[in-house]
Amino acid sequence: MKISSVKTYAVRVLLAVFLIALFAFSSLSPGIAGDRVTLTVSLQPYISYAPIFIAMEEGYFEEQGLEIELFKVRGSEQAVPALARGDLDVGTHSIGSNLFAAVSRGIQLKIVADKGHLEKRCNYVAIMVRKDLYDKGELVSVKQLRGRKIAVSAIPTLGYIYETILSTGGLTLDDVEIVRIPVSSKIEALETGAIDAASAVEPQITQWSDLGYAVPLFKYEDFFSEYQVTSIIFGPRLTEQNPELGKKFMVAYLKGVRQYNRGKTERNMEIFQKYTGLDVDILKKICLPSISPDGHVHTESILAVQDWAYEKGFIDSKVSLDRLVDMSFVEHANRILEQTEDN
Repeated sequence: MKISSVKTYAVRVLLAVFLIALFAFSSLSPGIAGDRVTLTVSLQPYISYAPIFIAMEEGYFEEQGLEIELFKVRGSEQAVPALARGDLDVGTHSIGSNLFAAVSRGIQLKIVADKGHLEKRCNYVAIMVRKDLYDKGELVSVKQLRGRKIAVSAIPTLGYIYETILSTGGLTLDDVEIVRIPVSSKIEALETGAIDAASAVEPQITQWSDLGYAVPLFKYEDFFSEYQVTSIIFGPRLTEQNPELGKKFMVAYLKGVRQYNRGKTERNMEIFQKYTGLDVDILKKICLPSISPDGHVHTESILAVQDWAYEKGFIDSKVSLDRLVDMSFVEHANRILEQTEDN
């Protein structure tokens, strides 16, 4: 065999080996599902996740070449570390001190879209009190919360809200007894008298009221306007490594938001029921959380929570708004959706 022929043969063999290896790597590489890229998204069976449920059910993520892998976590206390480690691509939780602390350490986490904010429209988030205390007139005002046991899931997240409400009655968090119990235990604690009040979101407000154990004493909406309750948060994979994936996610998500904002249509109700497991009768009663159709967040409330967390010592330093929030993803998605609608 001539030298030139040997070289040609060797090159062909190497090329074949490379292509085989590339194919094997692609087929085994995590994050690839067929031709679709897999994103891990934190999800729970709550109505505020409805736009994501809709986007999954209607194929909006699939249109963008994405596969959604569900990643169940209990609130932002677990979500933020998972985002920082790269175990989670998209967080969907409340904004608290753990997020501010992570960003201050240089971790590229960004609030990128609205997932639920307060408007003076209906009662989606409330402080519920024991019905027996309410009926007796023993707990019908903010002042009467002094010395009472209040169940709160996470003070660094909800503390700002509670202290703002308590201040209207001349109280602070030091004037009440905070009890840390999981959401699933709150109704039993109210029933047995182990606690006097608890924070609640829909459908808990409707369910607890129907059971006769508690009544909504204060609506968060009575104290806050355009307050950012929960947000979509991107981890480093989407903020730094591959922003194009973040843009694709956002297009699908905002399509889900826009369908969600059509309200309790027959199709939406089917999806709500499938993913939350709630009865239709409950779904008809509950208040749906407000989610901006353009995805923009209310930055003033985010900074107010950070100021409070800093003053209370939950964080050592504050970070600038541009390190916390990135609206470029929703701006891109809105342009894409507007072009689609025009066509």
